[in-house]
Formats: sequence, C-alpha cells, structure tokens
Amino acid sequence: MTRFDDTYYDLGLRIEYIIRKNPDPNSESQGKVLGKDLLSSGDFTFVRIYESSYRLIYSSDSEKLVFHPDLRLGGLEIAPGHWAEDSQKDLLYRNAEGRLYFQISKEDADRVIAASAGVRKSYLPQDAYRGFLYIAFQRKGQELEVLETNLSPDTPLLPSDGPGSKFISDSKKGGVEMYSLLTESSKKKDFFHRPTWEKIANERTELFLSYPQNSRVRELFLMTAALGVSFLVLFGGLLASSLFYSIRTEARFVERENWLKLKLELLGLFSKVRDGNR
Repeated sequence: MTRFDDTYYDLGLRIEYIIRKNPDPNSESQGKVLGKDLLSSGDFTFVRIYESSYRLIYSSDSEKLVFHPDLRLGGLEIAPGHWAEDSQKDLLYRNAEGRLYFQISKEDADRVIAASAGVRKSYLPQDAYRGFLYIAFQRKGQELEVLETNLSPDTPLLPSDGPGSKFISDSKKGGVEMYSLLTESSKKKDFFHRPTWEKIANERTELFLSYPQNSRVRELFLMTAALGVSFLVLFGGLLASSLFYSIRTEARFVERENWLKLKLELLGLFSKVRDGNR
C-alpha cells in the first residue's frame, strides 16, 4: 500500500537498485559512480549526493555547496526510504539504510513518474491462479482508476468461465465494472467458502489480493486430524504411564514378598539351630 500512496516510491526503488550494485556506496569514490549511474538512468538535470553528516560527496552540476543547508541547519528530517521537498523546491531522498541523501529536481522526478504512468502490468504464466494476483485502484473523487495489476487481459477475475470472469479493459467504464465485481467477490458469503479476493483499503488506494488458500472444509479436516492425533498421543501417554506405574507397583510387591520369604527362611534356620543346641 505504501508503494501506491507514495508518488515517488518507484523512483526510490530505482535509487535503491543502483545503490545495491555498488560495493561501498558510502565512500566518496563510489559516490561518484553512484551519481553517474543515477544520472544516466533518467533525464535528470542534476544529481547531488550527501552522506550521513550532510556533506556533499557528489554533484553533477556546478553547484558545490559543502553541506546541504536544510539538512545541516534547517532542521529538515527525512525517514529512511522516504522523500521530502527542500526549501529550493527540489526533492531529497534518504536511502533505506539512512546513510545517503539524494537531491534531484522535482520537475525531473515528476517527468519520470509521468512517463511511467498508466496501468502497469507484469504478465503471469498461463496458469496464474497458482500464484499471487493483485489489482490496485486509485480513487479520484467519485472516479476509480486502475493503478497497477499483474493480471494479463485473458486472466479470469473469478475461477469460472462466465462472461464476467474475464479481465476487463482499462477504460473508465471497464474499471468501474471490474471494481464492482471484485468488491462483490471479496464479501464473505458463508463459513465454508472463502472470498476469491481480499480487499485492503486506505484513503486513496484500494488493493485486491488473490492468493492460494486451503478451503474451509480442508482446514477443518486438517484441524480435526491434528486434534485426533493429539488425542491419540495423549491417550497413549496416559496408557504408557499407567502401565509403567502398574509394573513398578507389582515389582515392589514382588520385592517385598521375596524379602518376606527370606526373613521366614532365616527365622526357620535360627529355630533349627536353637533346637539343635538343646
């Protein structure tokens, strides 16, 4: 959901990907490599990189301020993995580890995001229902817009062959129909049948997820089987404990009986010795 709510989230992912390609991105020499890679990955007017002490370690333009004024003196705080706008109306991104700050033009960022706007799809294999499916909608007033999905046009929305089960077009009317169908299929109908789609929503974005799950009947069967096995193990433990106690008790009685016999035999032997002395 964070990805859909943050306008520049994908641009942040691009920066994180470039960072991971460099063995030590915090050094000044690698900072130059990092800045040049980012500069070449998009049509950016400039790229500036600052380290955790807010000191400039790379700048692609002529501006060579030693420190970023808003970070150093202005009290601007940015959480790791987030964006902020500085006093110059530029964008600052703090990497996920929190050790680097990237400054780019807001106009450049908006242009890059606009170029990749629209419904983005990462098509799945034909047998898609074995994996995870998602459709994200963005609400703009009373209108709904398909923001992103990994369903291909011929992937069914519902596991059936009915006319309403196919993926609907990206048009506004198709998006509304698809949203209504997904909302209906996300409602719980009875205990034994799971909804086909799970709905997650916040103020602006609504996400529908579909992923492999066991049926309620199968889960009840597995729970019953687990309880049965547990009962058998408990019953077997009680039976074994009772048997062990019986054997131990019988062994004590046998031991006492043998000791009593020994005492009687010794007593008889002493009696014979005493009678012989008389």
